[in-house]
Amino acid sequence: MHAFLFRRTLIAAALATAMREAVAEEGYYFNPAFVADDPSAVADLSRFESGSQNLPGTYRMDVVVNNVLIDTRDVIFEEKKVEKGIFPCVSREFLEEVAVNVDAFPDILADASCLNIAKVVPGSTATADFEKLRLEFSVPQAAMKASLRGYIPPSRWDDGIPAAILNYQYSGSHTSGKYGSGGTDQFLTLQSGLNAGPWRLRDYSTLRVDRNGERTWNNLSTTLERGIIPWRASVAAGDTWTGADIFDTVRLRGMKLASDEMMLPESMRGFAPTVRGIARTAARVTVSQNGYEIYQAQVQPGAFEFADLYTTSTAGDLTVTINEADGRKETYVVPYSAVPLLRREGQLRYELAAGRAEGGLSGSSPNLVQGTLVRGLPGGITAYGGLQLSPDYRALAVGVGKNMGQLGAVSADITQANSRLAGGDDSKGQSIRFLYAKSLNDLGTSFQLMGYRYSTEGFYTFNESTWHENSQRLAKKGKAQVSLSQQVPGVGSLYLSGSQQSYWNSDRTDRYVQAGISGQVRQLSWNAAWSESRGSYGGTDRALMLSIAVPLGKPSWDGSGGILSRSYASWGLTHDMSGRMQNRAALSGSLDKDGSLSYSVQQTHDTGGNGQSGSGQLGWNSPWASMTAGFAHGRDSRQVSAGLSGSVLAHQGGITVGQPLGESSVLIDTGGASGISVENIPGVSTDARGHAIVPWASAYRENRIALNLNSAGHDTDVEEAVRTVVPTRGAVVKASFTTRTGLRMLVTLSRNGKPVPFGSMVTLKGQDERKPVTGIVGDDGQVYLAGMPPQGELEVAWGGGTDERCVARVGAPEGAEGLTPLSASCS
Repeated sequence: MHAFLFRRTLIAAALATAMREAVAEEGYYFNPAFVADDPSAVADLSRFESGSQNLPGTYRMDVVVNNVLIDTRDVIFEEKKVEKGIFPCVSREFLEEVAVNVDAFPDILADASCLNIAKVVPGSTATADFEKLRLEFSVPQAAMKASLRGYIPPSRWDDGIPAAILNYQYSGSHTSGKYGSGGTDQFLTLQSGLNAGPWRLRDYSTLRVDRNGERTWNNLSTTLERGIIPWRASVAAGDTWTGADIFDTVRLRGMKLASDEMMLPESMRGFAPTVRGIARTAARVTVSQNGYEIYQAQVQPGAFEFADLYTTSTAGDLTVTINEADGRKETYVVPYSAVPLLRREGQLRYELAAGRAEGGLSGSSPNLVQGTLVRGLPGGITAYGGLQLSPDYRALAVGVGKNMGQLGAVSADITQANSRLAGGDDSKGQSIRFLYAKSLNDLGTSFQLMGYRYSTEGFYTFNESTWHENSQRLAKKGKAQVSLSQQVPGVGSLYLSGSQQSYWNSDRTDRYVQAGISGQVRQLSWNAAWSESRGSYGGTDRALMLSIAVPLGKPSWDGSGGILSRSYASWGLTHDMSGRMQNRAALSGSLDKDGSLSYSVQQTHDTGGNGQSGSGQLGWNSPWASMTAGFAHGRDSRQVSAGLSGSVLAHQGGITVGQPLGESSVLIDTGGASGISVENIPGVSTDARGHAIVPWASAYRENRIALNLNSAGHDTDVEEAVRTVVPTRGAVVKASFTTRTGLRMLVTLSRNGKPVPFGSMVTLKGQDERKPVTGIVGDDGQVYLAGMPPQGELEVAWGGGTDERCVARVGAPEGAEGLTPLSASCS
């Protein structure tokens, strides 16, 4: 099939190339006898004598400007009025989109729709490669008003389609034995919403059912939000969170206007923590932020890592609780703070929020107005400040940051706060904060964050000032935190993170430290980790973990090497401060080629009295949802767990179900072609309506969506398998693919006993103009056609006259599949 497609594509190119070379020099003429001795056996080729490689018309091409791929789009080519050839039409809108300074060129009219860029922008050129379907523009830098690196113009931002969204995540575990009552713990997360143009309505709720059957429903937030593109900002109403760059984050029910850095090219993205830990048994791990439980998962014994948590706000320390199967519980805090507040010269970041403080750690709901401003100044300096106003609380913060080049980035600020506490006492104090970040790329070192905060005894944050009276005795004093990663040549990577919080009038401290190193020797990978956590009301817990993993077979990039090439054997050791030691042996991998069906089994020996235990888990990423099922058993407990997560998307084309959605997502529409999988997303394929959900996409960035052509049915052709989309925040963008569903035919056409002329154009009569079926006749009257109905009429043309065309009727035998050879007489 591919050979026929390639041949069909090259026929026109061969004719055009021959004609172009023939007219390259004055007086030369291409003789059709080179194709066939009988001139009547060759179609009219005069249309190629202009020297152009192609005819005027519309072509779908990759558009490149100054070596930067802009998009794949339909380009109109028109014939030049004076000299021979064709040129690509460009509009004023297109030139603005690619950042040409159109105001500097008077020939670019406001309503211009078809301009020759070489004529209107001096020094510019347009080069079309029709064989590669690539159009390259070269524009002098002096004619540009902005660098194209990382820049995607707002005209390409897509607000997406109207849609109703439901994201769900369920986890449940049934534990029985000495440390379980036989009940079931269940946790359900629901993220629902509506999209209409730029508007986003979102609701985030959780339901927890404990083993006693007690239900706890939490509505974490309901928010209406939209982007304001000219301001590079967004506005939100409802339950929202204030930023944490300057003040601690506060949950508000009100309104917020804030700049959105995701709209800026090459901007710094927010710092996001990775939650790591070590489980001694098959444990249930919960993560809370600002007093709300936001995540729950069942993990196997050994080290675990969560790198993609859906947090309720952009900052606020994460509290991690590990509930072991043997009844033990460990709690520690993962710091979640901002890196130094640096902005490029001239950049402005702002936030204005007003509303009623809600729930969480606060014992009351006072009104609050908060404003912050960050401004980039010359010399690598950034100035920033903020104000918080409430009936019983006032705080003013000012600070400065400096980009010190090779020495890194640093910021320092001071906050003055006056509080009237819940007991009626007045208090005032200051808090000084220092933050430092540095990347030593040559050494492979990255200080993600190093910071220290010191607060006087009378200083309280807004949240702390609203706590009940008993909490006031633990006023925060000093807090140090660090996050470090290091590449070790020939060894692997090393990380270290931790924090320590001290309090006034108390010798208690909160401490959290984790360190690890990992590497790979040929196919063998290894990892070592150490953790220590100490709560202000509890003891210290320490653990050391070692592990190695090796593939059972030779890995293959496409998973075609069999189940052994997709399976790993591993061994692990965990040792805690009590002298307890656990040895683990495990087997894990994928049961299918694309990685959608995974498994793991594990056996553990515990020297601390628990003896032998085992666990296993199956996971399946299907087109409709992601599912897990697991079991664990030990000397004193047995546990069965299950998880289900997915999404339901209602849109104009119907209802589509899929894997859990990220903030932005893509709806694929193939026009009814089912069973086509999506590259690099295990388990995702189009349903009976031709729809599929790509669960995640980067907002305001180019996202490449590609179909796997090998998964298309024998009766389905995809005209173009790749689309590029640029969604706005929270958008569901539609990526439409043109497919032809029908038979593939190799038709030999004859007229009056002879093959129809070489180069004749063949068109299916009465077809859908959006999915045209066409072909070009090659040798011996043969033409390849895809997407054909079982019966149809073909119109054949080899010239402009009425006597230079004919019609042939073709019909495939019943039950025909694959490539069907046919013969037909044209009259």
